[in-house]
Amino acid sequence: MKKNTTIRIATGMMAACLLCGNAYALDAVSQQNSTEIVAAAQQEQTVAASKTGYATANVNVRSKPSNDAEILGTLSKGTRVEIIGTSGNWYEISFSGKSGYVYNKYISTTKPTEDPKPSTTQTVYTTADLNVRAQPNTKATVLGTLKKGTEVQTTALKDGWYTISFAGKTGYISASYTTTTKPGQATTTGFTDVPKTAWYYNAVNWAVKKGIAAGTSKTTFSPNQVCTRAQAITFLWRNAGSPDVTKSVANKFGDVKSSDWYYKAVMWAVSKNITSGTSATTFSPSKTCSRCEIVTFMWKANGKKKAVVKNPFTDVKVSDWYYEPVMWAVANGITSGVTKTTFAPKDSCTRAQVVTFLYNS
Repeated sequence: MKKNTTIRIATGMMAACLLCGNAYALDAVSQQNSTEIVAAAQQEQTVAASKTGYATANVNVRSKPSNDAEILGTLSKGTRVEIIGTSGNWYEISFSGKSGYVYNKYISTTKPTEDPKPSTTQTVYTTADLNVRAQPNTKATVLGTLKKGTEVQTTALKDGWYTISFAGKTGYISASYTTTTKPGQATTTGFTDVPKTAWYYNAVNWAVKKGIAAGTSKTTFSPNQVCTRAQAITFLWRNAGSPDVTKSVANKFGDVKSSDWYYKAVMWAVSKNITSGTSATTFSPSKTCSRCEIVTFMWKANGKKKAVVKNPFTDVKVSDWYYEPVMWAVANGITSGVTKTTFAPKDSCTRAQVVTFLYNS
């Protein structure tokens, strides 16, 4: 089959991240008889020009256009792919440097709704009498003071400081002393898929309030959607105040471009030694983030502190590279596992799980 171009997979912004969701991906041909599969594999045709597609579910990438072929990996729902060829009912894509195939029923050419970035222009309320500074630091000149409960229109958020207009000048206030909840107003997520009885309700409410995560639509959070590595790192970066270190860090990853929405987050993670990538030159942003990976990211972000605690999990061994991070998470009440005796380290991490881990930390 003729290949017109070689491209790489990039992730869509949030089909996005977080808790013990289904660890198994869907194969589109699971109910198709073997005769049809063989026939489809023989009916190859050339795609006139590469086109963009989006995974409509968690779907396996196969080494050949057959349900019996080796699984090279998994595309998370919403992942963007460039289609470089077809083979019967299968699309050919480039996956982790190899040629891979996904069943076309689970690839749409219509762009899905992405997880929007938190708006930097929003209304906040002061939670204490708060100084307005001439620069975004506590040593800068005080321009004035806002009384507790004051409604403020912000225009930007950077490194933990909101930019505002104050007395005809540009001023800065610490985001730590603000809230998006109006005084006297009941706190609610507003998401139809996050009921108050859900175990992740408080975590989601906190994450949205802090601008760490946003909904996948105005009324949904999609708590059970799996997170990619790019999404998980971005949540961590936002939790740290969204610092911009791109001018001081060299990008060594061929699959992370300066135009990518997660670029600043990945560069920050590299600068803090939170991640060194999946290889010397790849970060694998669209790869699904596992439970052991997110806990390891958090452990590194918190200084790799060693915890002395009895291991309650039968599926986490001392020899595992994620042993120390998991023990640290247990000792600090970040996680208690999926059961009393299992952590499920290789399970995909969902959006609800990731924000809950951060909330508990």
